[in-house]
Amino acid sequence: MGLPGALLTVSDAGKTAVKVVAPAGLRELLAAGAAFLHRPALAVDLCEIPAGGGAARSSAQKPQHAPPTQVVADRNLEIFAVSIEHASAAHESAAKRAKTAAAPTTSNNAAAAAAAAAAA
Repeated sequence: MGLPGALLTVSDAGKTAVKVVAPAGLRELLAAGAAFLHRPALAVDLCEIPAGGGAARSSAQKPQHAPPTQVVADRNLEIFAVSIEHASAAHESAAKRAKTAAAPTTSNNAAAAAAAAAAA
């Protein structure tokens, strides 16, 4: 169910307004389900947080993250949205670096062949 189910639940429970903080693109998701999510009594205040570091980068470069964005604040609480990198992306970058570092060079191959020939 996820967010659509949560919105239906809070509406059916009598809540009249809710603030949703989410990554950019959620507006389109909610619009696609508008017929299913039709709850005129529920006002949804959608705050989309833009993706961090939209510039293209190679896998060897560090990810560029947007600075934390304050999304909620009152006298007792402040909530910030932060950009994060998915663990699999970080793992893939580390694996590529390790593979590149472990790759033998041409001079190492020649030295290994000469040593093998001398031992035979």
